[in-house]
Amino acid sequence: MRSCDLGVPGDVRARSIWVQGRLRLRASSFAAIARELGISSRAVGQAMYAPNHRVEQAIARHLNLEPRILFQERYHADGTRLHAVRGKAGVP
Repeated sequence: MRSCDLGVPGDVRARSIWVQGRLRLRASSFAAIARELGISSRAVGQAMYAPNHRVEQAIARHLNLEPRILFQERYHADGTRLHAVRGKAGVP
């Protein structure tokens, strides 16, 4: 399934607003995700603009989506991540 099939905006700012709205519909928020991860809600919001694998996974989980659907520009067509993830497969 592609992100456009779900109505996920391609524009980063619009996507951030879309995600916040979807989280509200599920009785969640950036603040709730932040508490779960032990980080600031600002750090959660920043993941909408800059890659942060752990936060992306948490946001996607709260929306019941795969991170590669929500953050399509951060993944190859085969579903592998474009950028290395720290702590994975020898990445410092």
